Amino acid sequence: MKITTFHRQTQLSKRRHQHMARTTTQKKLYRDYIKRLLDIVFALTLLIIALPIALIIAIFIKLDSKGPVIFRHKRCGRYSKPFVFYKFRSMHTHAPSEMPTREASEKSHITRVGRILRKLSLDEIPQLWNVLRGDMSVIGPRPVVCSETSLIRRRAKNGADQLRPGITGWAQVCGRDLLGPAKKARLDAEYAARVSFGFDIYCLVMTIWAVVTMHGHSEGSSDDHKVDTDKTSSSKK
Repeated sequence: MKITTFHRQTQLSKRRHQHMARTTTQKKLYRDYIKRLLDIVFALTLLIIALPIALIIAIFIKLDSKGPVIFRHKRCGRYSKPFVFYKFRSMHTHAPSEMPTREASEKSHITRVGRILRKLSLDEIPQLWNVLRGDMSVIGPRPVVCSETSLIRRRAKNGADQLRPGITGWAQVCGRDLLGPAKKARLDAEYAARVSFGFDIYCLVMTIWAVVTMHGHSEGSSDDHKVDTDKTSSSKK
């Protein structure tokens, strides 16, 4: 009887290990190959569809304020390596280039057209080119301004920087501009652990909902509006 029970436990343990190994292999296959293929197909298709809209946006940007249509900036992405990041320009040329979105002052830095583009997330359209180049993914942790060393360190520590940065991601779904570095890093780590086709689709659908409802959108938000549980917990001590 004891031998039979031991044999069953051994078989169950073996099956669990096989299932875990199979799941890990499938996750790695999706993350390293299938996800990239889907990114190319999605970005190319959307870029073609969005081209007329992009041309109209470019005209309005030029009519609204002086400066280039496309904003180019160095951001930190996969493995914390810098790359050239593209967006439609939504700020005046005199605005500080190292300023994260949540710290931008609406009155002094953001253009009239820029406010609309940001609210509808249309300023992100040029990042489809980043996706095609291989700098970014459609879904993933957002690329970081290289001066945000706290978030970069946290991502490197929790493994989130092993993924290509995304046009949108789990952290954007959960709070967009209102999250502090600690909360963002935790959500990025959670995404890295759960990355799959199903979860990417969920993030994409929830992103569309967040844009439509403008959930978590904030321009010129002050520090007291940021959701950072580390700071909240320390203030209670």
